[in-house]
Amino acid sequence: MEEKPQQDPETQDTPPASDGDSPKGGSHARGLVAGYTLGGGLVVGLVIGYALDSHFGTKPLWTVSTALLFMLAGLYQVVKDNIK
Repeated sequence: MEEKPQQDPETQDTPPASDGDSPKGGSHARGLVAGYTLGGGLVVGLVIGYALDSHFGTKPLWTVSTALLFMLAGLYQVVKDNIK
């Protein structure tokens, strides 16, 4: 059996540290969370706004307003989570 020559530890190729080792998860997971947060905010805002518009007869005032409000809230949450 042939032995492989030992490489110097300083010149040895080592893989870069992955984001998966961090407590918040990898970059793919953070991207999915950001997408679901923004998309979920939009859907919830649209549903609530549509319900308010149907009740008060003010289409599309509440639909647009709550969709924007919930999207901004989702964006705030994504930025706040990624600053830490």
